[in-house]
Amino acid sequence: GITAGIAFGSREILNNFIGGLLLLFEQSIRPGDTIEINDTMGVVTAVNIRATTVQAYDGREIIVPNAQVLTSSVVTYTKSSRHARIRIDVGVSYDADLKTVLEILRDIPLKHENVIDDPEPSAFLIGFGDSSVNFALFAWVEDLSLKFVTTHELYFLIWDAFQDAGIEIPYPQQDLHFKSMAHLEELALERS
Repeated sequence: GITAGIAFGSREILNNFIGGLLLLFEQSIRPGDTIEINDTMGVVTAVNIRATTVQAYDGREIIVPNAQVLTSSVVTYTKSSRHARIRIDVGVSYDADLKTVLEILRDIPLKHENVIDDPEPSAFLIGFGDSSVNFALFAWVEDLSLKFVTTHELYFLIWDAFQDAGIEIPYPQQDLHFKSMAHLEELALERS
């Protein structure tokens, strides 16, 4: 029984050791890369023989066995490029001039210093919702570290531009239509 336990434990250690060698040799992830593994996003701080250390954005330090890194889906945001795409979804009132909305959305990223020109920012009408006409704005920043602050600032620029142009961002709403009060009174009498 002891021999079987040692053999089983040694197998995990051997898998992690081989995984560490493969990661160090292939450099599929490197210290400084921003990755997402097991629904946790963070920066790789070390790739060692046994495990990879990831500093999550909430401050946690996560030690991931190398065998798990090799067998899990790992999303890397910075392997070949540090550029990051921003997507902002916004809905406007059905009363809005849709061409003006597109002009504003295409113009706003050009005014922000963190947004890069290549790839060029773009905006599209993506659908008709229950309460709004829906658009998506796409823009790129030079570095992933600028994504969240730039997104935040673009939201405010959109808000201000829409306010200046008189474009309403609607609240979800529902309209109720009653056939007649007489019909409602009949239903109430039937239930009583």
